[in-house]
Order: sequence, then structure tokens, then C-alpha cells
Amino acid sequence: MSWGGQATDLLDWPIFGGSAPHASWHNHRPGVDAMVTAPLDTRSFRKTVGHFVTGVTVVVFEDGEGVTRAMTANSFTSLSLEPPLVLFCVGKESRTGQAIHEATRFSINILAEHQRDLSQFFAGAWRSAELPAFNFVDWAGRPRLEGCAAALACDLYAIHEGGDHWIVVGRVIGVETCQSETRPLVFFRGGYGMLAPGGAVAGV
Repeated sequence: MSWGGQATDLLDWPIFGGSAPHASWHNHRPGVDAMVTAPLDTRSFRKTVGHFVTGVTVVVFEDGEGVTRAMTANSFTSLSLEPPLVLFCVGKESRTGQAIHEATRFSINILAEHQRDLSQFFAGAWRSAELPAFNFVDWAGRPRLEGCAAALACDLYAIHEGGDHWIVVGRVIGVETCQSETRPLVFFRGGYGMLAPGGAVAGV
């Protein structure tokens, strides 16, 4: 096995050709902006986008032969409210990236903070001989991972080219959320974290 919202303008006056008597684009606090320019290569690109904090999901589906496949993905986002659409990205050369074309439906499972081991396992980074405990259950004709913070049941809507990845769009037909106050697993700068009280991200 292999395992949206509406944008709001920050300013209600034109940037060019308008005026704002008390506005300034140079409200700078000394010592805050310590940016460093790096040469653009694969490593610097990955490191830079790693500053964007994400949650962690596991995408689960059945391939054309009925085999359950699952993969860890943090390249996940909502896309549209009408119709309700979400997307995730998967490498074209991966086994999951090749098998996703055989799927007609899938689930996206948002991991809770205690499920770091499942994130590593379904990412192919598990190094222990003992497998982590997990279970898939049937959910509206597609497998769902038990014990997550939330889950979305999706029908395959479209697959688009995205460089060396496929951009997979799903139409959401159902949602589930954990009844308890479950905090999500967080990924930041190549490592895992959790939401601390007050909303700060703490490393684990």
C-alpha cells in the first residue's frame, strides 16, 4: 500500500491616483525587516515556502483495482464555496500521483496534533518496524481515516497540470468534524508543531 474565502481589500482608497492623508508605506520598525536575498534554486525555494504554516492532511482513495491508497499532503486548500471545491497537489512521478487518475472519489482527512506518526507513515518517512495504529472506515463509498480532527468527502472534479505535480480538484459532498476540542497538527519550516494556547505555533 502506498499510503476560500472572500478576499478583502486592506485599503478602501486607490493606491495610485488617490490620497490618504495619514497613510504611509514606510511605517517601519527598526530591526523587524531583516530579509536576506538568496539565490533561487530548489533548496531556497522549498525553504522559503516552508515559512508558510499549514495543517497536515491524509488523502485516501481507492485505485482502479480497489486498493486503498493514502498519502500525506500539506498542499491542500479550499478553492470555491459555490460549488464547494477543494484541491491538493501530488507529485506526478509518485505512485499516488499516477494512481489518482483512476480514482473517482476520495476523502481528505485533517490530522489532529496527536497523529504525527500517521503523517510520517503516509509520507513514506516511517522508520520503525512496528506500524502505527490506524483504521479506514467506509464513508459514502470512499475510505476515511478514523480519529482525525475533520474530514471532507469529495468526488473527483478535475485534474490540472502544475509543473511536476498534478493539481487535483475535488467537489465536496460531505464533511465531518470531531466533537471534542481537537487541535490540528501543524507543519512549519520542515517540522511539526501544534497550536499553543492563544494561537501561537509551538514546535514538537
